[in-house]
Amino acid sequence: MCAGKIIYEINELLKVDMTDFATLAYLTYKNNRENIFELLKYAGHYKYMMSIGLEEDIEYCFREDIFNVVPYFKDGTIKNTPYKGVFYITCNIINFK
Repeated sequence: MCAGKIIYEINELLKVDMTDFATLAYLTYKNNRENIFELLKYAGHYKYMMSIGLEEDIEYCFREDIFNVVPYFKDGTIKNTPYKGVFYITCNIINFK
């Protein structure tokens, strides 16, 4: 779902050519973004997490666009950069024209 969300947001900014995997991730997110939990309830790990009482954690983790930072990894450290409105994402599943 995360890859689909990233591809969806990039595709909103500019149209991109996608590999088969990217297209599948994009369409899965696009077609289920209004009710992600309907899709997730079929996943084994989702069922396990629910069974051990992590429902609030799952709901929190699937909230979208709640922070205005883009973390990045550099020199062995995760750093926060204020979001500037531009995606700086290197992703092998998207082929930019």
